Amino acid sequence: MFTLNRKQQVALDHYLVHEAGITIDLLMEAAAHAILRYLIDEVDESKELIFFTGPGNNGGDAYAAARLASGFFKHVTICESRSAREAVGVDSPAMRMRKICKCMNLSFERAERFKPEAQMVLIDGLLGSGFEPERGLSDEWKQVFETLNRGRNMGCQIISIDIPSGVDATTGAVCELAVEADVTLSFVYPKTGVFSYPGRNYAGRIITANLGLPRAVLQRFMQSYDEYFLRVTDEDFIRSLKWARARDGHKGLYGNGFLIAGSVEMPGAALMAAEAALRSGIGRLRAMADEGLAMQYMAKLPELMLRSYDEVGSELCDDVISDLKLSEGCLIGPGLGSNDSLWPLIEAAMIHCRSLILDADALNLISMDMERFRKLSAMRAKTQHMPVVLTPHPGEFARLAPDLSEKTRLEQAESFVRKYPSILVLKGAATVIAFPASGGELRMYLNESGNSGLSKGGSGDVLAGLMLGLLAQRPSDWRAVVAAVYLHGRAADLLMPSLGSRSLLPQDLIACFPELFRRLEDREFIEKEESCND
Repeated sequence: MFTLNRKQQVALDHYLVHEAGITIDLLMEAAAHAILRYLIDEVDESKELIFFTGPGNNGGDAYAAARLASGFFKHVTICESRSAREAVGVDSPAMRMRKICKCMNLSFERAERFKPEAQMVLIDGLLGSGFEPERGLSDEWKQVFETLNRGRNMGCQIISIDIPSGVDATTGAVCELAVEADVTLSFVYPKTGVFSYPGRNYAGRIITANLGLPRAVLQRFMQSYDEYFLRVTDEDFIRSLKWARARDGHKGLYGNGFLIAGSVEMPGAALMAAEAALRSGIGRLRAMADEGLAMQYMAKLPELMLRSYDEVGSELCDDVISDLKLSEGCLIGPGLGSNDSLWPLIEAAMIHCRSLILDADALNLISMDMERFRKLSAMRAKTQHMPVVLTPHPGEFARLAPDLSEKTRLEQAESFVRKYPSILVLKGAATVIAFPASGGELRMYLNESGNSGLSKGGSGDVLAGLMLGLLAQRPSDWRAVVAAVYLHGRAADLLMPSLGSRSLLPQDLIACFPELFRRLEDREFIEKEESCND
């Protein structure tokens, strides 16, 4: 699913009007019909609908929707902001929609005088994607925003048109008193800001209506635009990947993985990464471990093949090089600890591995010499191997790129992969995945799944292991990286009904994988309200 930022929404509107011949008035009418369909399907006709209108296009959508809703609902009121009233006489689409409502004798009130009552449905059409929080709010808007949020606290349902008023459509930043919606009805493409935190906290349930625009028109717009479009991972994307396994499949079909992780001091990271990889369906998994950890591997995961060592040194034996070459996927880093002698191993892996993930302590090591990593990445780019995958959390990313600390997460990801050719998985609330695609195109995904139950030590190790397993089965396929991030979060969502976010442990995610993959193989997908323990 694509999203649009503020600049891209302006470009789309311009394209539809000037290239496709679709007027803003027609788009408003289509948006109004989409709003009406939602209201008819989801809201009891006895409810009182209050449409809050601003002077811009969102206000025009609200005026038009109020007009349509008056034919189906008994109580419809338009609450105008002072800015909307002051725009009367201006020849704009919104004011044309307002004039029709006036001619039809719909009920009008001043927004600053309105007193919400419990159980009302308040429709927010005040400010749209053109709003920039850094400009601040006038006293007028503060008063109206307070009215909406007070209504929500009283039990009113808040429905925002396209984007909650006060949320930045590009960054997800919010202004003071931004409207907290229960539902956001987006049109054509949702705004990037409603998937980026903190904006995501204000959007509630996000529903997107196509407005009946021809797919060919939208495709031509996408092709004509010279910047990347952020994508959001969703069920449709995951469904599009083939998960069913052949009945006559054998381990040779499902990949060889190589895990270099763990130490006596931190054995759990390696054990969780290994089990996650095995639960993903990988054909074979070999682990390189010191003697102390090897015994724990054997006790917990007898499915592993082990290569034990006394200490990772600068001299790599032929067997290790052979393992790197034979592996469709390799993961280096979780729980290894600080070890400068890992550089030769990382360099060899970047030269020989088809798919390579660097996580945790491997990231901390390369952060000490990013120029060395850049040269290795450039060398790898000349091969047929996919770019190396880096999986930092915000603290690790700050060490990798301290010069990017003032940028937003999306800007950080974009700047980093342009400088260091790689697949960056910038973990956090709404994990960002960015990488260079063919022809110099930049691809960026924002992950929608997951919850605060993942904010525990070990969650990243499970993600890295799951990613290793999927990459081994789909070598050099970037979609495996995106799928791993989504499924990792999806497992956390499925465990919420039974465990909650507070008590969820990384091990619980692994226990959820069998049911998750079983349903995927059956070409089903788990509904959000279901639990792994049902």
